[in-house]
Amino acid sequence: MARRGVLTKITKDYILNHVNQESIFAVYFGISESDIIALTGTNRKISAPYREDNDPSLGFTYRANGKLSAKDFGGYFWGDCFDCVGFVLGLNPNIKSDFGKIMEDIAKTFGIHKYQDANNTVVHKKLNIQIKEKPKLRIQVATRSWINLDGHYWFTKYGITREILKRYNVFPISYLYFNGQCVYEYDPYDLGYAYFLGKKNGIDYWKCYFPFRKENKWFSNGGVVQGITQMKPSEMGVITKALKDVMCLASINVQAIAPASETTRFTQQQLNYIKSKWKFTISLMDFDKAGRDMARELRRNDIPSLFLTNGDFDTFDFGSKDISDYHNDYGRNQLLQLKDSIIANDFEFTQNFANLLTQLKHK
Repeated sequence: MARRGVLTKITKDYILNHVNQESIFAVYFGISESDIIALTGTNRKISAPYREDNDPSLGFTYRANGKLSAKDFGGYFWGDCFDCVGFVLGLNPNIKSDFGKIMEDIAKTFGIHKYQDANNTVVHKKLNIQIKEKPKLRIQVATRSWINLDGHYWFTKYGITREILKRYNVFPISYLYFNGQCVYEYDPYDLGYAYFLGKKNGIDYWKCYFPFRKENKWFSNGGVVQGITQMKPSEMGVITKALKDVMCLASINVQAIAPASETTRFTQQQLNYIKSKWKFTISLMDFDKAGRDMARELRRNDIPSLFLTNGDFDTFDFGSKDISDYHNDYGRNQLLQLKDSIIANDFEFTQNFANLLTQLKHK
């Protein structure tokens, strides 16, 4: 056996040349490697094994640099396989001495480096993680006056007037503070908007939206059914994906609400309240996996679904993924024509409805 003094130094590259990332996550989180492989790069999630997680929140994806990353959408974990080991062992990967212990533990667990002749069996680690309560993000918003740039974004693109924005408590941001620290100052090239969600136990709840960013477009310190306080009794209502779509539908006199997020299910109490307000309710979600899953859940509660399909599965291609994009892509008149056609066809995709669609100028 080679003497310890001539062994290669343990580094990240050394570890990953001898053990794959999926195996490290599987052993330290105590979940199946095949489950990780099946989940990676999809919208599917698994229950986080280190806490009570009745609504599966742990997902996996590959970053652009090839690193496998896990994210607990409950906010308890986010990082790569080395972060995972640190999380389980109670070590900080950003501290040099702790990171050395992390790599040493991986080498010992998988029988590599100086442990390669050890007759050990790789077994799942026993999780003994002390989950600390997540600190509540305190969001403070300083608003500004509306300007022409705001009008171009909201009204020209989506038909959403200032009156509608006011009704749904949407405000342009001048300064944004997280836990007392300024994280944003008005920038005409990076417009920000704050949705006021309400106040509870002295805490203001906000959802902040930065539409021109490619990443970090959303920040929130709470979730509620969006638009539910603006609901009124009606013959018809729509459950859609986001508040922007709710407001776009409001601009054509259609009542709508949206869940707190695409993966947040409605409670039975909320569904009963919705049905008490609207005689006929449909869902209008995105035609992606998350949207189809949400629509399937709503269909189980007798709420039929409608999609702006994209050509997949031999469907009609509307050319837009949601109702606000449809307004932006084709204009208000065509959106009104689409609304009238859907209602006239009793919300069914029949050959008659298909013929009507082809008369509209879709892409």
